[in-house]
Amino acid sequence: MTTTRGHTLVVDSLVVRHRRRHALDGLSFEAGRGVLAVLGPNGAGKSTLFRVLAGLAKRTSGVVLFDGDDYRDRSGLRAVRATLGFQPQAPVFNTGFTVLEAVRYAAWLKGVGRRESAALVDRALGATHLTDLASRQVRRLSGGQQKRTAIAQAIVHEPHLVVLDEPTASLDPTERQAVLEIISRLGRRATVLVSTHITSDLAAATDVLVLDAGRAQFSGSKRDFRERTHATHATDATPATDLDVWEAAYAAVRGAT
Repeated sequence: MTTTRGHTLVVDSLVVRHRRRHALDGLSFEAGRGVLAVLGPNGAGKSTLFRVLAGLAKRTSGVVLFDGDDYRDRSGLRAVRATLGFQPQAPVFNTGFTVLEAVRYAAWLKGVGRRESAALVDRALGATHLTDLASRQVRRLSGGQQKRTAIAQAIVHEPHLVVLDEPTASLDPTERQAVLEIISRLGRRATVLVSTHITSDLAAATDVLVLDAGRAQFSGSKRDFRERTHATHATDATPATDLDVWEAAYAAVRGAT
């Protein structure tokens, strides 16, 4: 996986043990600026990984660094959190807030000063296509609009590391496409990790990490991931669609072909 583009995340031999079970078992990978899709079935360890990256779960062992700041060091963890944007799998809102108030509150929690808050909030709303919904209460939004609000909260302070846990889950095709376009644009300036079990979400990715039972089954560029389908379609007279290709690559990585 290419990491020369700056904002580098390094995960080395990461172990997270829950009682007698390994949620993550010696996981190692690197990610640079762009979008890393963390693909795997439910229970693969995706949410555990993301909670570790957000500083919300403890490691049993292993190293996690972002731009050289070490999660094991208190000052390093503070430095990472200052430049981290996290959207949990099940965002929790004060449903009495409007969209504007929710994003403004997230900026305040991140220590954004009043002088710069207005411009940053406006940019976050624009980036997530929420400007026209700014005065609507969060509880009156659709599921997709709430997901976009959670992303706006995560990016309002313009973080260098953005961690989005299942941002497209339960969305209809139109809302999913809108969220994927937002994610793709975020990857132009930040290191973005997106967890998913939906192969079509790879449309927004530059790199892929396949997790299963807490271990990496594949880690590399999306182009290299696609090459896993070469033999599958080499003798097929009908060109494969992108969806066919990603499904075939995922099956090949997991040993199902």
